[in-house]
Amino acid sequence: MMEPADRRALLLVVLLAAALRLPFLGYGLPELPWVDAFQFVGEAQRLAQGTGPFEPNDFMYPGLMKLLLASIYAFFDVVEPASMHLTARLVSATFDLGTTALLFVVARRHLSRLGAMAAASLYAVAILPIASARLETTDTMLTFFLTAALMVATRPGKLGGRYFALVAALVGLAMGAKLSGLYGGLALLAVTWLAWREGMPGWRAAGYGVAAGLLAVVVFLATTPWLIEYAEVFALATKVQAEAQRFGQIGHVQGSWLAYLSDDAFTPEQPWLPMSLGGALGPLVLVGMAAGIALALRAPRDVRLLAWLGYGLLYLLLMLGAGRVQALRYLLPAFPSLALALGVAVHALATRFRARWTAGLALALLALYPLSRSVPFVVAGSRPTTNRLAEDWARTAIPPGSRVLLTPFYLENLAQLPLDVRRFRGAAQTQYRLRDSLGVDTEATPVYRPELVDQMPAAGIRYVILNSFFEASLADAPANRRYFPKTVAAYAAFRERLEEKATRVFHIDGWSEGRIGPDITVYRFD
Repeated sequence: MMEPADRRALLLVVLLAAALRLPFLGYGLPELPWVDAFQFVGEAQRLAQGTGPFEPNDFMYPGLMKLLLASIYAFFDVVEPASMHLTARLVSATFDLGTTALLFVVARRHLSRLGAMAAASLYAVAILPIASARLETTDTMLTFFLTAALMVATRPGKLGGRYFALVAALVGLAMGAKLSGLYGGLALLAVTWLAWREGMPGWRAAGYGVAAGLLAVVVFLATTPWLIEYAEVFALATKVQAEAQRFGQIGHVQGSWLAYLSDDAFTPEQPWLPMSLGGALGPLVLVGMAAGIALALRAPRDVRLLAWLGYGLLYLLLMLGAGRVQALRYLLPAFPSLALALGVAVHALATRFRARWTAGLALALLALYPLSRSVPFVVAGSRPTTNRLAEDWARTAIPPGSRVLLTPFYLENLAQLPLDVRRFRGAAQTQYRLRDSLGVDTEATPVYRPELVDQMPAAGIRYVILNSFFEASLADAPANRRYFPKTVAAYAAFRERLEEKATRVFHIDGWSEGRIGPDITVYRFD
């Protein structure tokens, strides 16, 4: 049982997390939903309307989030698009609040109350979980189930068969949220090793471990009931996704093995989110994490704590690789373990100096940099998006019926205006270095080329509307130059030709002016 002071501390940390996740959660809706939301919200909407869970349209993700949202939509009669997206964000934020609470409970098993608050508070204020919790994605659901699985696997005391089964069920649910839930196999290894270490015969622990792995697969299949019928399609989609992860996405590619630790770039479609842990947390927090890991290794008496830290480090290591996709949210499942490492350092500081105010002051200083990243993002949600402001301008400035070319993904609200809208074809496929058998290699066919500008007037295009959420991924950055040199050069030539042939008639800045939404630029052919 938790002491009353622990319960108060837990409530305080969860309230802090809620204050940075729930306000202005509907930012950008309905004009700017998350680019991949159709894979969850759109699919759930279709399932809720009665076509059934055995006829999916999307095979890139498993089914847990889709079925959960479909059930909510059907039960509460959620039909308005903005409400559907907001519901998905509420689900995402709720799972992340759950992870915050789990982290405090886990940290309190191993650390002082102040150390536990340090670990959970870092998770509460960091931009990485906050940005994920405020999106229609499954990253927070995945992280919650993986954290819960490891929490059960490392519980104090003897581990019997029921704990193996519970860990397996949680790992299966994690896999149902996202295929990277397969990393939950580390939790299965942990529970097997700890059970053996606590006295269970090796053959029995191994048998329980194998049975738990099979149970995890069964639970996963229950979350994705169409998988067996559409196994070949799902396998192909998974193979394409794996190849895309392996060979990189332009604007989202690791320039070196240390890119996730220290990289000054920002996520193109989320410019408030750095692409590295150093950029998101600051050097002091990274040093604190490293110190916590070193302290835990120096006196390795708590094997369960070491299991947590080892899990986080191994997960991070598996994500590293020059040329592979770089997206900071992919590290979210490892973040509770990394935050726990900071808690170890603060706990050691409090123990060393025997003064709470010393460790408390250190914790406050460590939180300043993460808060400087997260608070402006949350506050920006209260302001009109650049999409809405651009739409207001276009309603009066662009004559109805004008033929307008929209750049990909982030300008869908402008497509609803009474305009003759045209789009770039194949933009989703031409962001990766895929083999010809699996997709289009952007280096062979860049989505932007200078000759397109020459073809636009002949095709009747009067206006071209660009958005930085997509085009920033094509920037002349070091990692892009290394892995996508032809695409970068083609885009630079495209913009130069567009400046020569057309007139810039409108521009609005997004994040640099504290607004959610892309920088939007409009060109007109005279």
